[in-house]
Amino acid sequence: MAVEENETIDLYNLVDSQVDTGRFPWMDIILRRWAHLLETTLFEKLGVMFETEALPVEWMRFDQFCAGITGRQPLYIFETQANGQGILAVSNKFAHACINQNAKARLQDQSGELPDLDSKSHQKLHLMLQHILKDFEKSWSGIAELKVMLKKVTSHRFRAKIMVPYEKCIVAKIVFHGHGFSSDLALCFPYLSFDSVFQKQGRKKILPPESLDHFYAETREHFRTMLEEVEYEIVAELGTVAVNEQTPIRVGGILPLASSVGREMTLKINETPVLAGEMGQAEENYAVRIIGNFEEKKEKHRKRPRAFNKIKWPQA
Repeated sequence: MAVEENETIDLYNLVDSQVDTGRFPWMDIILRRWAHLLETTLFEKLGVMFETEALPVEWMRFDQFCAGITGRQPLYIFETQANGQGILAVSNKFAHACINQNAKARLQDQSGELPDLDSKSHQKLHLMLQHILKDFEKSWSGIAELKVMLKKVTSHRFRAKIMVPYEKCIVAKIVFHGHGFSSDLALCFPYLSFDSVFQKQGRKKILPPESLDHFYAETREHFRTMLEEVEYEIVAELGTVAVNEQTPIRVGGILPLASSVGREMTLKINETPVLAGEMGQAEENYAVRIIGNFEEKKEKHRKRPRAFNKIKWPQA
């Protein structure tokens, strides 16, 4: 075989964009998804457009995270489904923006002091944070299932000591910008509670897409189109006949159905038993009324002779 040297090979890039991640690439992707979803949610709920930025996910000791909390601010303790407890630290400026009634004033430089959280303003902030965490749950699509539930809130960090000082934790932070406004919120949860998820995902060679359109709009539209193009045929089956060498298949022969008079019928969709129904009449036509789901039952085959009695059908 002749081998030709000096052959030029053109490189082909499957992806043009650069993927910039830290120690936890899966969490960085989740955080960037979260930031993208938050832009839409905050615009719909608050009426303003924030520029959201996802910072690289950090791994640190819990006492280091607590040291970064200066002064009093809303600290929400949450629970995840079978993954322990965590903290959602909300900056005071962002809390002011969520509570403020004036949409234009939300982009102004809010006070860095803890807002007055009476029952009404606390309820408003709590509802906004529920929408924010719902977006965080959606960001895990295609990676793992996660459920986040807010449990209680405090403004003192010593009351939010859900971990020992030296315990390793994962800290995810989102920064909000807009016309001079700058604020953030941070999620902190134990590293061990997600260690199994990280190990499982770390063995995969291909990172998931950052766009969630693949998991929602396009997928739903694809299956909706498939369902609309499929043709369905519904057959109401009165009964069946067990055929053997003694079956009288001739003119005048009686073929007893494996179904008694007045018993429910089987409705097949594309030859698959799906529903149960009963025979009747509607506007002078034979009709079948759906009475429930199909349940397969084994019929006992009776070998004794059967009498054939005529029944009076309604006029079609």
